[in-house]
Amino acid sequence: MFEVAPTDPSNSIAKNFIYQFAWFWSISSVVYFFSVTFFSMPEGARDFANIILGFLLGTAVATIISFFYGSSKSSKDKTEAMMKADDVKPT
Repeated sequence: MFEVAPTDPSNSIAKNFIYQFAWFWSISSVVYFFSVTFFSMPEGARDFANIILGFLLGTAVATIISFFYGSSKSSKDKTEAMMKADDVKPT
């Protein structure tokens, strides 16, 4: 039913999956942060909520930020700079 080749250039879902995935985790994290901060909860549930909050801050959000703005971006910039430098060298 949904069999589409992932390398098909007309497949917008495959092209934009990483952005949609990042948006999902970002929005989910913000909703969770807001809920934990402003809604009251039983005392026993506070520890469990803090564990999930630590996971979201330490893993999910940090990974999204480092993917788009961290080492992956700087690695891409470095690769582009190296390729540009190779174009300048005389042959």
